[in-house]
Amino acid sequence: MRRHILKSIFGAYAALLSASTFSAPARRLVDSRLLGTWRSDKERTVALWKYQKELSSEARERFENIFGKFTLRFTETHIYTELDDTKDKVPYSVVARDKSSVVIAWHEEKERSLQHIHFEGDGYYILSGYNVEFYKRISG
Repeated sequence: MRRHILKSIFGAYAALLSASTFSAPARRLVDSRLLGTWRSDKERTVALWKYQKELSSEARERFENIFGKFTLRFTETHIYTELDDTKDKVPYSVVARDKSSVVIAWHEEKERSLQHIHFEGDGYYILSGYNVEFYKRISG
């Protein structure tokens, strides 16, 4: 009986403690290294890209022409993307960060996805399968 009462008391205390902890407004993480406008770096990306299968020269050129066009602008709360005539605005949050990288969560309508961004000089890169896509800062 005594054990049951103690479990109830500790359970209620733990519930109160966790409720007060989680109901407090969370402080939003911001990584100032992200803020600004970035563009895909075609030259660096294509130089290191490894193809899984051989492509015709026409197919390879079409694929490689995708790079160098994609632009992202990070604010403290949103990512504004642009590729050709397609523009989008997606909320994001910083999940974790360290000396050389940051993990962000893209909060898209249908799903949330995580992305690990590695900073290098005045640019950054992301892993894409066995490949790396580089970005360079164009303002910020």
